[in-house]
Amino acid sequence: MDEMIGLKEKQGMLLSYLDDYMLTGGFPEVVVKGVDQQGYLKTLFDGILFKDIVKRYKVRQPQRLYDIGLYLLANHSNEFSLTRLKNIL
Repeated sequence: MDEMIGLKEKQGMLLSYLDDYMLTGGFPEVVVKGVDQQGYLKTLFDGILFKDIVKRYKVRQPQRLYDIGLYLLANHSNEFSLTRLKNIL
């Protein structure tokens, strides 16, 4: 019976850790250094988009790519089609 109580306590602790992970995205900088989560994620998104993708592939309309990226992030759990993306732009 004591083992069951211990498991319940551990389960609660693990669920708490999972909640923290889901909120912080698992990025060590956010957890360890206490960095602003939204600002950090925006910096990562902008860096990947503009420094990696736009620069590497010489994207001619970076603002459109940025808009597509924001749309996909905001609607990550929804189905979408290329036609819908085209209409959004």
